Amino acid sequence: MRKIILVAALMLSAFGLSAQVTDWNARYTKLVEKVGVSGPGVESVLDKWAQADSSDIRFLEARFMYYYDKSRSDGTASSTNPHYLGQKPLFSLPDTTNHTTVYYYSVDRFDDELFGKALRSIDRAIVVDPYKLDLRICKISALILYEGESPDMAEECILSLIDEDRRKEPKWMFSGEKVDAATFDGMIQEYCANLFTIGSDRSLEAFMNITRKMLSYNKKAPDFMANVGSFYMKKKDYKKALKEYDKVLKIDPQHYSALANCRTIAKILKDPKLIAKYNR
Repeated sequence: MRKIILVAALMLSAFGLSAQVTDWNARYTKLVEKVGVSGPGVESVLDKWAQADSSDIRFLEARFMYYYDKSRSDGTASSTNPHYLGQKPLFSLPDTTNHTTVYYYSVDRFDDELFGKALRSIDRAIVVDPYKLDLRICKISALILYEGESPDMAEECILSLIDEDRRKEPKWMFSGEKVDAATFDGMIQEYCANLFTIGSDRSLEAFMNITRKMLSYNKKAPDFMANVGSFYMKKKDYKKALKEYDKVLKIDPQHYSALANCRTIAKILKDPKLIAKYNR
C-alpha cells in the first residue's frame, strides 16, 4: 500500500525482535520468531511479563503488536469508485440493475475492541517515552488503516504532533537515531501523501488541514505549498492549481511535483503557451 504505511507495517512486525538481556523479553523474542507476534503462546508470555514489569516499554510495544495483529483481518469491499482508498480493484463486475460497474477491493478489517486495547498499549508506551517517534508513527499508521475513508483520529494525532514539534521542539528519536527537522517534515508530508491517495472527501479535508497547519509555521515550505496546488488539481480547478504551483516554482524552480503537475495540466488543457512555459 502507501509508502509510510508499508514502512510502519515493517516496523510493527519488527517490534521486540532485537536481542535483549531481560528474561521475559528474551522469551518473547524467541517465541515470536517462531510463531509471529500473536501466535500460540504469545499471550501467556505477555501476561507473565506484565506481572514482572508492566511498565517496561518493550512489553507495551509487544502488547500493542499482539492486540493490533489480533484485531486485523483480511476482507473485501465493493464500491462504484474505481480508486477506492487509492487502490486498484481486485476485479470488477457490471451491475445490470442500474448499468454501473462495481469494483471489489482487498481491505483491512478490524475488531474494534481489540484495536482499542492496542491503542491503549501504545498510548502507555508513549507516556513512558514521549520522544520515541517510532511509537507515534506506528499509532498514526495503524489509525489510518483502521479509519480508512474517515481519518478523524489520525488527523487529530498528526495535528497534535505538529504542534508539539513546533512549540516544544522535542528531541525526537527514531530507531535510536536523532531526528532532524527535515526528517520530521518529510514524515508529515508522507502522511499527507497517504491521505491524498485515499482520495475521499474526508481524507482530502484532513490532507488540507495538515497542510495548512504546516504552512502556519512556515508559509514558504515548498512541499506543503505544492500540496495546495495538488488539492485544486484533484478538484480539477486547474487555474487555481497553476496559481499555487507557480508560487512554489518561484521559490524552487525545479520542484519536482510542482513542475510535473504543471506540465500535466498544460497537456490536459491543450494550451501551447502553458506547454512551452513549463517545458522550457
